[in-house]
Amino acid sequence: MPSGAGTSTGLTSTVKGSSVRPRSSRSAPDGTAAFYEGCLSVPGLAGVVARHRAVRVDALDEHGEPQSLTLEGWPARIAQHEFDHLHGVLYLDRVLTRSLSTVDNYLERWARQPTAAAAAALGFPAV
Repeated sequence: MPSGAGTSTGLTSTVKGSSVRPRSSRSAPDGTAAFYEGCLSVPGLAGVVARHRAVRVDALDEHGEPQSLTLEGWPARIAQHEFDHLHGVLYLDRVLTRSLSTVDNYLERWARQPTAAAAAALGFPAV
């Protein structure tokens, strides 16, 4: 991968190859977005997690060259979720507790509703 900055605003990014010693930081003062998450490490559950809307990832590529990538939206949420795993944190450690649900209940009641509707009905903050 050529050195320099990459950007992702969709579901794919410009980074290819390996990343060594990745670090992430909030990239813009856009605040956070709260949305339901699940995880293969904890099957059958879903809950609302507030995450930064955009993050910057700095890492070394497979040749030891520094790389930077700015992620927004879903790619930013996914990167933060995966970075948490690298630090021994599961989404359950960050979940808004009153939002925690079985996947079946989430699909039946909340999947087609805005997160704010679940927040109002279940009494957790609409972040």
